[in-house]
Formats: sequence, structure tokens, C-alpha cells
Amino acid sequence: MRYFKYKNINQTIEKRALREQYATLTRQEKRQYHKEKLLSGLGLVLFFTVSALSAILLFDLIERIPESTVIWINILDWIAKGILYLVAGIVSLIIGAVVSTPLFTKATGVQKQIKRDVLSRACEHLRSYYGIQEPCLVTKCYDSSEASFTNHDVCLFFCDGELRITANLVSGFFHGKADLGCYAFDTKEISYVYATYHEVTATELRAGELHFFLGKRAVPFIKKYLNEMENPHDRS
Repeated sequence: MRYFKYKNINQTIEKRALREQYATLTRQEKRQYHKEKLLSGLGLVLFFTVSALSAILLFDLIERIPESTVIWINILDWIAKGILYLVAGIVSLIIGAVVSTPLFTKATGVQKQIKRDVLSRACEHLRSYYGIQEPCLVTKCYDSSEASFTNHDVCLFFCDGELRITANLVSGFFHGKADLGCYAFDTKEISYVYATYHEVTATELRAGELHFFLGKRAVPFIKKYLNEMENPHDRS
């Protein structure tokens, strides 16, 4: 077993990659991109406007509630009004979200695809450094003795006869601090079984004192590769 990690943890290429990706768009895609940015902006304006107007209306209705002249009842009225103001604020945000959702729904497509492509490209150097190759499984790491991997999506793959596990570099991320490093295991030192983790069927992967609770798909993934290693003529 060994652990290694890319050194330049501060590397981020978000703005440069976005510009480069935008430059590759066709004229029609650029028009669609600007249209979607406009819709996103209008969606935000509509959300805040509707939420604010809803809050003003609801707050005004609360203010119209008559107050009692009895002191102890008046105190209860203040408490009740405080709760009503809180509820009114939440309801106002919900109304704003419901009204503006259609605009945000339309503002997808090109922007979303660009974001996805840029995120993936931002991790090209890490995929190369850690040796990610097919077959590769993206799965959940529910828990691990290595705390940094807990509750993260991870990549499970084989390279140079080793089973390796690292952060989700397929979907990618912008900031180097999201890099978890990479564990590489000799196939002879690992054990893997189905296990129950908080009532969820998971894969328990162990190598010495180190363990990971991964998604249940990890068992057939690992088993298939090891079988192919032992019986190379059976590969389809």
C-alpha cells in the first residue's frame, strides 16, 4: 500500500478554462449561452422581487393583528408575532422560488455543459498524475479510517496492477484543496465484502488497518477486474 498526492494544491483554472471553453462555441451556442445568462439574471431579479413583495404583504397583515391591553397576553402576542414573522419570511422565499423556477429551468443547457466540461478539464493534470484509466467506478465513500475520504464521491480504478482510490476526478473540481490524494493497493493485500453501513448495503474495502465503506457497486467492479487478471483469456 502506498499514498501519494499532487504537490501544487493551489492550482485552479476556472476563469481561464471558462474563457477557453467559450471560445470553442459556435455562433449559435454563444447566442444560447448569452440568452441563458440573461434568463439566470432575470430569474434572480424575479426571485428577490417576488420574495420582497410577499414579505411586505405578509408582514403588513401581521401588523394589522390587534394587540391586547392585558400585559401578559400582550407578551404572548409579541412571541406569536415573532413566530409569524419568521414563518412569513420563509413563505416569502418559497413563493419567490416557485415563481422564478421556470426561468432558472430554462437557463440550463449550454451553461451547464460548459461548467461540466470545465470542471472535468480542471482535473486533467490530476487524472494524469494518479493514472486514472478505464475501467473506472465513481462511487460514494460513506466512511473511512482516512477521515478526508469520508462522505465524498471517489474514483475506484486499476492501474499498473494496483487498485487505486482518489477523489472524483471524472466530474472534477476547480480547487486543489478538494484533492484527496491517492491510495494504491496491491491486489493481494486487499479484502472486500458486502457490508451494512447505517442500514445501507455497502462495500467494505480493507487493506491492513485502512478501511473504506463504499457503494455496493464496488464489489462486482473489483471482482470483475480480479477475475480478468486471473483468467485473461475470458475477457470479452
